[in-house]
Amino acid sequence: MVWGAIAYHRRSQLLRIVGNLNSNRYIREVLQPEAVPFLQSLPGAVFQQDNARPHTARIVKSFFAAQQVQLLPWPACSPDMSPIEHVWDVIGRRLARDPRPVASADELWKRIVTFIVRCGRAGSARDDHKDDCELAGYGYQHLYTSLKKGDVCG
Repeated sequence: MVWGAIAYHRRSQLLRIVGNLNSNRYIREVLQPEAVPFLQSLPGAVFQQDNARPHTARIVKSFFAAQQVQLLPWPACSPDMSPIEHVWDVIGRRLARDPRPVASADELWKRIVTFIVRCGRAGSARDDHKDDCELAGYGYQHLYTSLKKGDVCG
């Protein structure tokens, strides 16, 4: 599994999560090291996440309250409303264009990271991939019209 967050013209680091993610791992491996510092760097941020079990567990809600993270209530069964789902879709489509088969999870992770790093360098993306790179968290305006400056989607 891959975790990441986007905000208006910013993105978090991508995290690779191997194995099942429970609420304790979510706090320890995602929220504490990446999500909370990312949110704290964005004054007035409101965090949106889907209703996956690790996200909605009592311990996670308590953690967010203790960290003073404001959560956006999210309707059940509505992943298509989340802007970050469009980012995952673009990354998936871009990876699917590569004709080479993926031999392992490690190789897939390297391809994802390479794509993100290549797109992250200003002006380095080839023109035929420019829209994908921008959509993957680097300022694609159409995607961000649904985000207010303080909103964060993870």
